[in-house]
Amino acid sequence: MNRRRYQRTPTQYFTKFAFINDKLVVEAPGFDRGVIENISFGGLSLIIMPEIQPEMRKKLVNGKLNVYLDFNLPPSLKQIEITGKVKWVKEKNTNAEQKNMTILGVEFINKNKVLFKEIDDFIKSDGMGPLMKNKRRFSRVPVEISVKFSVRKFKKMSFFSAIHEGHVRDLSAGGMSLIVSPALGRRYITNLLQRKKYLFLKFFLPKTSRFLNLTGVPTRIRNVKINDKISTFLGVRFLRVGERDRHELIEFICQKRASFVKENTSDEVKKNK
Repeated sequence: MNRRRYQRTPTQYFTKFAFINDKLVVEAPGFDRGVIENISFGGLSLIIMPEIQPEMRKKLVNGKLNVYLDFNLPPSLKQIEITGKVKWVKEKNTNAEQKNMTILGVEFINKNKVLFKEIDDFIKSDGMGPLMKNKRRFSRVPVEISVKFSVRKFKKMSFFSAIHEGHVRDLSAGGMSLIVSPALGRRYITNLLQRKKYLFLKFFLPKTSRFLNLTGVPTRIRNVKINDKISTFLGVRFLRVGERDRHELIEFICQKRASFVKENTSDEVKKNK
């Protein structure tokens, strides 16, 4: 049961942050970059990787330190500078090759009309170029990733399931667009559309140390012609993504988003010269 006064909206955006004491002095190690996992008019969840040190964690839990945040919420470019107090701290494991992550529940302290307007515009907005054209819970970024998958019943394992290959066209923490060539047979498509069978996906995120194994259901299926060949296009929604996988997806997507925005900003600057 969610007892928050304001409903949180999922996000995947970077923020600059620092821990400050009651004299507004920034504590060591100074400014760093984290990921805003979700946001509301009252506060946000902040992902920090690697995890914060035990001494710092203790100060946050005891209320001796607050969090200074500096970020913007698309489609606005206006920087939001806000201070918050930490309401809770969670530690999460990623994988054996990476250090843990810390998630902070932050409640805004110095709320104002500008903050409310920026958050309200963000929640209502469905546009920041090609990254946010839709109204999905998680916005997608363009990628080129190979994927292998099988089509089978949800709880039934089979060593005889055919393995298909495709490539991911765009990806989010909630789903993907998938192109399969050659096209899937009619029987596969019918079973997927009728939810008699599901997609069991396996793919490797660049710069990570393990494969992700996710289950999905199609939200859209159609055959398309690409380079004179018939392929199958699938819009896929992930089912029950684990915390570990979801945070890896969010971190990867944030990095891709940052690169995408930087490239497009550079192109705009060149055009205006």
